[in-house]
Amino acid sequence: MTKGSHKQQAADFLAYFTDAANSARLSRYFPPARESQLTTATLAKANPLFTASQLQNVVVDGIKTGKVLPAHKDSAKLANLVQNALDPLWKSGADVDSVLAGVCKAINPSLSG
Repeated sequence: MTKGSHKQQAADFLAYFTDAANSARLSRYFPPARESQLTTATLAKANPLFTASQLQNVVVDGIKTGKVLPAHKDSAKLANLVQNALDPLWKSGADVDSVLAGVCKAINPSLSG
């Protein structure tokens, strides 16, 4: 934000976007960015199919203790290659070993490049 020409507007938008009310609205789709709202009670409102224990163990604890791992620089390309190579798997009588070998063959050039 320090290099932008609309610093105050950017700061105002960020404050609006992350205030308590909007953070609670966003928690319907994403885990809350506010630590005060990162609770099983808040998450349960948007995810009633999960137990409090599941939400605590997977989401809350995962966010609090998790680490962001690096991704491949062409992860979107790899995802497309994998998806396309897996298409034959969804046919009756698919040869799983052959399809998985095809996935490896499709992505190997991108992984080694």
